[in-house]
Amino acid sequence: RADALSARAFIHAAPSSEQRRMIARAHLYTNLTCLWKAQGDLRGALKSTEKALAILLEHNLFDQLPTCYLNISALYSSLGLHSEALWHALMALEAVKKLLALAD
Repeated sequence: RADALSARAFIHAAPSSEQRRMIARAHLYTNLTCLWKAQGDLRGALKSTEKALAILLEHNLFDQLPTCYLNISALYSSLGLHSEALWHALMALEAVKKLLALAD
């Protein structure tokens, strides 16, 4: 099912070279998020994953949105900012619903 969802994220055409570049950049920020979190820098991790989210939203790269929103939710929760964490968790749920609709 996951393969079908990610394949449908680019339902109209294969990703352009610009999209592939932006996907790689978003992955880079996601990896940096893991690094900052492992080093105990939750604020740095949050900044990094928010950059990834901005790239995903700006370039309509929907397949990674649920994971990105959940990463942000976990970081906000770790910082004790639970209302922000809940909002991002709900955004992840909405992103999954949209991906499921595309897969049908």
